[in-house]
Amino acid sequence: MNKDITLENLGFVKEKTPYENCILYKTKESYYNREIEFWTDTKIIYNNLNYGGFQMKGSMPLNLEIMQAIYNKCKELGWLDEN
Repeated sequence: MNKDITLENLGFVKEKTPYENCILYKTKESYYNREIEFWTDTKIIYNNLNYGGFQMKGSMPLNLEIMQAIYNKCKELGWLDEN
């Protein structure tokens, strides 16, 4: 596992949301936005693609680097602790 891979290293930018329990990372591609949401109250992660105003939750393709960055973020949040 590569602990150095982060969402920021992959081009995602952390953005503010109106929800205190949501951590949002976003990147702008040529014709769509990619988003990864971490909901800290429920420990749920969404990966989204946005085409203009149309959002497709859970539809962003994940490669191994993105999966590693998500794993590292979950570990940082304490979601993977044994206890």
